[in-house]
This record gives sequence, C-alpha cells and structure tokens, in this order.
Amino acid sequence: MVSQNQQPGIPSGADPAQIFRDGQEALNANRLTEAERDFRAIIAADPQVGGAYANLAVVYMRRKQWTSALSMLHKAEKLLPGVAGISLNIGLVYFRQNEFLKAIPPLESAVRGEPDALQPRHLLGLCYFFTERWADAANTLEPLWQQESGQLSYLYVLSIASHRAGMKDLDEKATAQLIKTGDGSPEFHLFMGKAHLNLEQYDLALADFQAAAQANPKLTFDQFVIGDCNRLAHAAALTVAEMPAQAYNPLFICGPPGVGKTHLLSSIANLLLSHNPGLTVRCTTGEAFTNEFLAALASGHTEAFKLRFRDVDVLLLDDVQFLERKTKTEEEFFHTFNALQDGGRQLVLSSDRPPHDLQALEDRLRERFEAGLVADIKPPELATRLAILRKRVQHDHIELDDPRALNAIAEHIHSNVRALEGALIRVVAFSSLTG
Repeated sequence: MVSQNQQPGIPSGADPAQIFRDGQEALNANRLTEAERDFRAIIAADPQVGGAYANLAVVYMRRKQWTSALSMLHKAEKLLPGVAGISLNIGLVYFRQNEFLKAIPPLESAVRGEPDALQPRHLLGLCYFFTERWADAANTLEPLWQQESGQLSYLYVLSIASHRAGMKDLDEKATAQLIKTGDGSPEFHLFMGKAHLNLEQYDLALADFQAAAQANPKLTFDQFVIGDCNRLAHAAALTVAEMPAQAYNPLFICGPPGVGKTHLLSSIANLLLSHNPGLTVRCTTGEAFTNEFLAALASGHTEAFKLRFRDVDVLLLDDVQFLERKTKTEEEFFHTFNALQDGGRQLVLSSDRPPHDLQALEDRLRERFEAGLVADIKPPELATRLAILRKRVQHDHIELDDPRALNAIAEHIHSNVRALEGALIRVVAFSSLTG
C-alpha cells in the first residue's frame, strides 16, 4: 500500500536524487541488476525523468538486449531532444545489429551535436562505408587523421573509401600511411593483402599474401615452456623438425586459442631452416591460404599458386579451421595435401578443434587429418603458467619489485598463454607509470 505522500517505486523517506546516483554508481561498476532496479524505481515515481530511461538503456545495451535498449532510448530522446549521447547510443544499437542504414540518421545527429567527438564520427564513417557511400565515408573519417592515423583498421577503411570515391590525394596519403604504420609482420602483410584484394590490385595482394606466409623468427623451441598440458605436442613437433616426413605425417596440433600452437609451428619452421637451409619450408595460415588463392583466381595466377604450395618440402598451415565452408579453397587444399603427401613431403596443421569436430569440412579432408598423429594442447596448469611468466620475465629482462606478483598472476589467469602475458605486461606498465 503506497501512502498519499510516497512516490510509487521509491521506498518511503528515500531521496529520488540519491537513488539516481546509486543507480549511476551501480552502472559504472557494472552491477546491472542493481542499476536496473534503481532506474526503474525512478521511472515508476516520475516517468518524465529522461536520464533514467537513458541509463536504463545502457543496462540493456550491456546485456545485448537491443530491442529493450532502443525502446528506452527513444523515450529518453523524446524527453531530452538533441542530446548527442542518446543519438550516439541509438546509432550504436543499430550498428551492433548491422542495420547500418538505420544507424546513419542518429549518428549524423550525434556528429552535429559533438563534431569533435571521435566515436560517433568513426561509427558514422563505417556506416557510410558499409552502405557504399564512399565519398561520405572518406570525408567523415578524414578529420580523425590526427587521432587514428596509427590504426591499421582506420587507414584500411579510409584507403578503400577514398579509392572508390576517386579521391586520389587522400587515397595516396592513406595508403602511404598504411604502409608506414605496418611492422612487416605476417599479420601486417595479411592485412595489406586484404586491402589490395578489395581494391582489385591483385598482383599487390598476391605479393602481400606471399609475404605473410612466413614463420615468426622469435618463436623457437628454446622459448617454448613444456608442461603436462603440451608435452605430447612439443615432443611430436620436435620429432618432425628433426626428421621431416619420417614420422607423424601429417602432424595435427589442436587446442583452444592462445595455448602455443602457432609457437610450435614457427618453432618447427625455424629449426628446419637453421639445420637444413636448402629445404623449402612454407609456413602460412588458413586465412592467408584462402586469400592468396582468391587473389590468384582473380589475377589468373592459379598455376603459380599451386607451384608455391606444392613444390615445397614442408608445409605448415595454422588455423586450418578457417577453410570450413569455403568449397573452392577446400578443394584446392585437398589436392595440395595429396600432392605433398604422395611426394613424401611433411605436413603440419593446427586447429582450435580436433579433426572430428571440424564438421563443416569435407569428410575426405577430416579423414586425412586423422590419419596422422593428432596431438592436443590444453590450457596450462598452475606450474606451467608460473614457468611461462618466469621465462618471459627472464627473456625480456623485466625487473619486479615483488616476485610474488608472478604467483598472483598465475593463480588468477587460467585461460591461455596470451592472457597470461597480457596480464604481465599490464602489471609492469602499471608499476612503471605509478612508481
């Protein structure tokens, strides 16, 4: 029973302003249930508080409840017209649902309200890009040059948009910065290859995809930390590197992301080349293989592509699961696999799943993968996590004020090696910045 002086939804004697502040504090701390309760209480007491609708919308956005979020945002917009933040969130909800045409009007409003803000302009530029409004995309994104000219994704979109719009000066400027920003890594060449492929510059795309097909020289067996989680995979990889095509052919290494599969493939390539410099070793990824094949088809260089991957002594293919549902690429890799195996050449493959779980791959490919040794890698146990951190500290000459920090990181990060190393970097950075 609500008394005559009590506001519905708010406990008797409570301060609505304080409840609103409590809701904001809960939202900032990501305590979404508490935040939803507080803002709903405010709305029940006074349906004209636009800020409560706007904040409740953020709760739903974080839960990815897009329909509910939009409903709250439109109510907030009616009560608080012209607020750029509300327009931005409406556009963002549409963007997250890939409804780029619907996202454009609210994002345009957000940019008009805050012309110097980075996020609404970036999102608007991407919406123009995805709806093929090339000139609008280029003109919207160009003012972000000072803030984002070191970001490959930004330069990639700006380069393609300006090229398609015929804006030659901006195209050349973005492309030059794209090349300057890259570090020459396989990842960079793969990124550039995609850009050239989209621009229909097939020869340049092929050159980049070929440059991406290389091992990382920093990943060696010496740097690999052995534990119960990866002992079999490490032993098999070392055997293949020492005796290619004489045992475990193919070798199939599987495990979740970030546990060391790529490290082992690069280690095999680096050891092979250091001991047998005359060998032809090709190290690539499923994505790079697919993109290079598409570029070769488009440019009419399929025979050169076949020669590049079949006239080798060892082929190492990382992330083979990327070939799933790509019929033409699967067909090409099937013939490549047969040609290499029939010729007595070594194949090493990696995947995030064992062969029998790659259900979208053709049966004949899965059967060939299972015909060799399948070695899985599991997430590292505590002792291995600690050993990995100590190895990284030693290798990078990191000085820690308190060695117990490594134990704390190892105890709290369980998922994979990449997450472990990321946590270590953050701890070291925080320590150096705060003294």
